[in-house]
Amino acid sequence: MHFSVGRRTVVLKILLLTAVFAIDIAGWPELWREMGPVAFLRIPAAFAVLALVLLCAAWVPYRLLRWFYAALFAIGASSVLGYRFSVGAQPTYFDFVTMVDARSAWVDAFAMHGPATGLAIMASVLTFAAIAIKPPPLPGGGGRVSRGLGFGVAMLPALTFTALAFVLVERSGQVRGIPSAWQGLGFATIYGMETAEGVTGMRQKVALPPPSARPAQDIVLIIDESVSANYLDLN
Repeated sequence: MHFSVGRRTVVLKILLLTAVFAIDIAGWPELWREMGPVAFLRIPAAFAVLALVLLCAAWVPYRLLRWFYAALFAIGASSVLGYRFSVGAQPTYFDFVTMVDARSAWVDAFAMHGPATGLAIMASVLTFAAIAIKPPPLPGGGGRVSRGLGFGVAMLPALTFTALAFVLVERSGQVRGIPSAWQGLGFATIYGMETAEGVTGMRQKVALPPPSARPAQDIVLIIDESVSANYLDLN
């Protein structure tokens, strides 16, 4: 059977997005156990809507805008999947904030979780390619209908992202089970807003001056919540 270049492109883009969605759906059993069947039922519906918008982003006729979408969604996917593959759990917004605020230790994290990080990067490359590859022309033959359809397809991801940002603000960033590209992008947006307001930020050195009195003989060990247990030892 002979397939035209346009049909081969359609098949390729759909296959790449399907692979990305399959990676995301593979984490649903964990959420089913955590949330229970009633609360979990909202996830497939939200996932389907956001997946459809990602498919629309892959058909944006304007090259630079399509590449911009592809880069944003790829970065969002890599941040969420990198955590999930390394830790073995679905990240929450608190986990995302902890990960970003500890970016001074990213080199050590990459050394510890190199294979998991590599898998996340590969998944993000699939996301980028699925969206960035030039799509076939939209129906309409380049006329007014085609141009209007192209404009609508181009604006849909931006409008959807705006709506998702409002939802994340109302829910304090807590949303899981949606496509990782959307989840990471949403987390980054909330983090940016909180950083601008001075709520979050990169960890700083302790600013408290040392006491002038003679220190006690006892040793008090303060352990940050992001320290992995395998780093701790008593001699």
